[in-house]
Amino acid sequence: MIFRLLILFQFISVLGGDSAPKQDKIKAWIEIEGELSLLSVRAKIENASQENVFLNYELEMHSHSRIKNKKTLQKGKLLALKGTIIALSEYRMNARSTEELCVRIKVLKDNKIVALDSVVFHAAK
Repeated sequence: MIFRLLILFQFISVLGGDSAPKQDKIKAWIEIEGELSLLSVRAKIENASQENVFLNYELEMHSHSRIKNKKTLQKGKLLALKGTIIALSEYRMNARSTEELCVRIKVLKDNKIVALDSVVFHAAK
């Protein structure tokens, strides 16, 4: 009887051994190129996992100066195929040395943050 119970316990533990939560291998980053007078800002997401994943993202850009305050928010959904890098969007902008610029990308899966990146440029005073 004990032998059967041990075999049953071993069988259940082998079947349930893969039930630990999988860690997502999602990366997000912001690339910035160019001179201050003409900046190119790109947001990218990489799915390094071995499965396709549905993701939501929020890309925020704040520009603040003495003259203006501008906020841009882009939200979207995408299917990230396994092992791919996806370029979300590209902004080209003229920035002044007196402006502050903040760019943030937030990637969500099932309403939980799986990747986050931000870049801040401070104005010269």
